[in-house]
Order: sequence, then structure tokens, then C-alpha cells
Amino acid sequence: MKILSAPVIVTAIAIVCIGLAVAYNGEKIDQLQAARKPTTIKASIPTVSVIQALTNTYQAYVSSHGETKAHWDLTLKSEVDGEVTTINAPFETGSMVTKGSVLANIDNTDYFRHKLSSVICHYSPH
Repeated sequence: MKILSAPVIVTAIAIVCIGLAVAYNGEKIDQLQAARKPTTIKASIPTVSVIQALTNTYQAYVSSHGETKAHWDLTLKSEVDGEVTTINAPFETGSMVTKGSVLANIDNTDYFRHKLSSVICHYSPH
């Protein structure tokens, strides 16, 4: 009888061990699948509510901090001296005014006094 060499014996033992491992794990997998109950998925319908859509207006409001700059820079000056007695309605922040609008009234007593003295000085009787 011939004695088998060591590599042949080791290879044969490895093949037998692999076969036993596959058989053992296959048996365990079968047992786990048999023990596992099939799960059933139950369909559920979500609860929803419905409201009637109505037409309405919505005013958006945004609170913010910032700085604004006027589109045009202008300087208002009167043609005559005097104290401002009244400020008229169109002269408010953010309002649009047209050319020739009266924005304020000035006490014109000094103006007429000056005009009168000018007329008297230039008057010469013939």
C-alpha cells in the first residue's frame, strides 16, 4: 500500500470540511426560513380632511430694517422770506405732487410791506 503525501491529505480534509460547513449552514438557513412567519402587509388608508377653498385677499407684511434713498434729491426754497403758516395736504412723506401745487403758505405781510415800499420809492409824480 502506498502512503499518501501530506498535501493530498490536507486537501482531502479541507474538501470534507467545506462540504460539512455548507451542509450545516444550509440546514440552519432552512430552519430559520421555516421558523420565520410570512409577514403580511396590511394596507392602511390615511385619514384626511377637506376644506372648501374660498377666494379672498391676502395682505403680505414684511418687517425689516434698512435704509432708503430718494430717487431725486431736491432742495425746496421759497421765492420770498416769511414764516410758514400752514402746510397743505399734498406735502406729506411719500406723496406725489404736480408742478405748481401749493405745498405751504407763508405769512406774506413782510413781502407786501417790502413791495409797497419799493413801489413808493420808484414812484415819481409828473
